[in-house]
Parts: sequence; structure tokens; C-alpha cells
Amino acid sequence: MDKMLRNSIILGIVVVSFSVGYYLVVFLPEKEATRIAQQQQEKLLDEQKESERKSKEVAKELEIKTAKCFEDAKKFHENYIKSIAGYYQEPKYNYNQKLGKCLYSGGYNKKTVLLSDVNSDKLVKTPEYYWERMVKDVYTNETLISVYNFQDTESIKAYWDEHSKLMGN
Repeated sequence: MDKMLRNSIILGIVVVSFSVGYYLVVFLPEKEATRIAQQQQEKLLDEQKESERKSKEVAKELEIKTAKCFEDAKKFHENYIKSIAGYYQEPKYNYNQKLGKCLYSGGYNKKTVLLSDVNSDKLVKTPEYYWERMVKDVYTNETLISVYNFQDTESIKAYWDEHSKLMGN
């Protein structure tokens, strides 16, 4: 019986030792790894929420700036058409976020007759068919780009390419 008690105590110590070893070597590291993974996931979610919040703020700010830009550009256009002698081109307005500028695209024709591509070589060079197109900053009245019918075709094409970039067309 003494031998059996001794073997039972040894077996109990071995089982307890394995249990403690398992707890320290396997269970606790897994639990810690799970906790760290959960914290990282929560941090990612928080970052996503913050990013979405900032995106919404930027979108709201852009919406406000765009609305104000359109309002101010319409006033700018009203003043512009008072100052021209001729027929104005229908304006376009755009808030260019990249430049941080409110842009007005417009221009005028000296006569109402629009130039046809077929006769443009003859008509473009005559002053009675003068036309001009420009993009201006509404708040500073700075002309960013402009073109008129006496310029060469490369300048006119370059104007329209730049115009498309600025006005978002």
C-alpha cells in the first residue's frame, strides 16, 4: 500500500506538472495571441471609422465650397456679361479641389454667327468673327488660360485640353 500511495502521489505530481506546463506553454500564449489579434482588429476598425469620418468631412467641405463657388460664379458671370460687347458663351462653373479655386469658363463672340469648321480658315482670320474663351479664378479675376480665334490651331487645341483638365470635363 505504501508503494501504491507513492505511485499515486508521483502520478498526481506528473499530472499537475503537465497541466501547469500546458497552461504556461500552450494556453496562455494562445490567449495572448488572440487578445493581441483582437486589439489589432479593433484598432483597424477604429482607423477605418476615422478615415470614413474624415472622408465625409472632406466631402461635406467640398460640397459647401462647390455650392458657394457656383453661387459666386453666377454673380461673376452676371458682371462679366455686363462688360462685354458681343454674345457671351454659356458659362461653366467648377470648384477645382486640386487647385483650391473657384473656376469660371466663359467667353464671347463678336457676332452671333458661329464659325463652321469648313470655312474656319477664311472666317477665323477676319475681325468681325472675333471670339475669345477663357477660364478665370472667380475670386481673384485671374485669367488662368485663354484663347482667341487669331491664335494658331495648336494653341487652340492646347487651350481645350487644359480647359478639360481644369473644368473636370
